[in-house]
Amino acid sequence: MKTFCLKVVAFLALQGMILALLGHPNLPGESNYLAATLDKHNRLEHTRPPRILLIGGSNLAFGIESDLLAQGLSRPVVNMGLIAGAGIPFMLNEVAGQVHRGDLVVCSFEYDLFAGGDYDLNLRQLLELRPRSFWFLPLSKWKRFLTDYGMQILGGDLRRMVLPDRIASGSVLTDFGYQRQGFDADGSYIGHYGSPANLAMVPANSPLLAKSPIPPMTPFVREKIARFAQLCHQRGARCLFTCPPQPPVLLAPILPVVRANLAELATIPHVRVLDQPTDETYPLTEFYDTRYHLTRVGILQRTRKLIAELRPLVSASEHGKFSNR
Repeated sequence: MKTFCLKVVAFLALQGMILALLGHPNLPGESNYLAATLDKHNRLEHTRPPRILLIGGSNLAFGIESDLLAQGLSRPVVNMGLIAGAGIPFMLNEVAGQVHRGDLVVCSFEYDLFAGGDYDLNLRQLLELRPRSFWFLPLSKWKRFLTDYGMQILGGDLRRMVLPDRIASGSVLTDFGYQRQGFDADGSYIGHYGSPANLAMVPANSPLLAKSPIPPMTPFVREKIARFAQLCHQRGARCLFTCPPQPPVLLAPILPVVRANLAELATIPHVRVLDQPTDETYPLTEFYDTRYHLTRVGILQRTRKLIAELRPLVSASEHGKFSNR
């Protein structure tokens, strides 16, 4: 315990030194896809409510054209979608402190995340780029991340800020094949627009089309969502869920478990499920490179559906009829 406490003190001291000496730079020279976390948090902190806040993995980054959503609802949009491997608790914690009255908080989690679904590697990658996000880790991960990864993460982050033109030694960042510059100002990924690639072009036996089992929602995840929904309710915001996109051929085998998880989600107080899994199916030709990433054609369709689902709620909010169940 003494060693752990010393690690905590060292972590806080080093983080404080970095912020004191260098402020909170956005690492303009960092082009890694995950560096978009800096831009997303900057927008989240500086966009005035009431807003549309989108929370989820890359199905939102590659699934909503945020400027079209903003135009359709006459509200600013902050698309926090980035990577599913961050896990539901981390994603919710990222936004919890920034929820304000009148916000519509729209969650769209990849179906396998309801059993947990986070990956230490992805979380380490995010923390190396933005050490302040350590506070968004679930408490159950604090000790391991401080004792096993803390100094490596902060050391890599410091080197990136002091020597921005050099690759940080010991960095855990990897090349995702996407670029930070591919995001628009609202946080939606548009770097693949114009690409002819789609899932209909891959062989039928490709791992991209493999059927994967979906586990049931765990009590831990349910509790995290329930606490977040309660927080939204207390602050006068609305917590909503929209299903992520899927090709029909890949949704069919997992549909019973997916429906059971959504039924469980719908029992959580102050959570409203906007649609059903079959409402968010698209042909393989409208998926870019995974079962959750849409092409622009699919993105436009999904965005228009979401506008239609949210418009009555925006109208109710503006006329003073905003309510939470």
